Amino acid sequence: MTRAIVPLCPPTLAEMFVGGIATAVTFAPDQRLYKLVNIPVKREQILRSPWWIREPEFDRLRQISRTERRPLSEVVRERLAIASRWNPGLDGLCILYLARHKLGWLGLAAGQPKFGENLFGWGEQVCIPDLEWRDIAATRMQVPFFQSGEYSLVPLP
Repeated sequence: MTRAIVPLCPPTLAEMFVGGIATAVTFAPDQRLYKLVNIPVKREQILRSPWWIREPEFDRLRQISRTERRPLSEVVRERLAIASRWNPGLDGLCILYLARHKLGWLGLAAGQPKFGENLFGWGEQVCIPDLEWRDIAATRMQVPFFQSGEYSLVPLP
């Protein structure tokens, strides 16, 4: 039997997952990752934060937004525990395609009660701490993003 050595999520990042539990995942080329960003979009800030969501989680959050008739930014802020001081707008959308395999971690977002907002977490999040522009095949910005969640995204190839 062979055993693989799986790297642990760095402790300062692991504490952002429920119970400090994150699963190591190798994300494949062409994997689509999503992040709500602030307008105006500053390219250098997009990769400064290692936090992303996969397409199925983005679609799930949009469905919650529609069902509960709440702005998508509000649902994303709550479920991914994104404090306003970190990302005040959540009014633009960045979608990227990976160019190569990247190691990251996947798990549920831990709540952030210390910020005085309703940031209860439990949404699925991705952490790729060493993502660089050379790791990305393509990006797509949708600015401003229709926050209601009712509007279709422009189809991606």
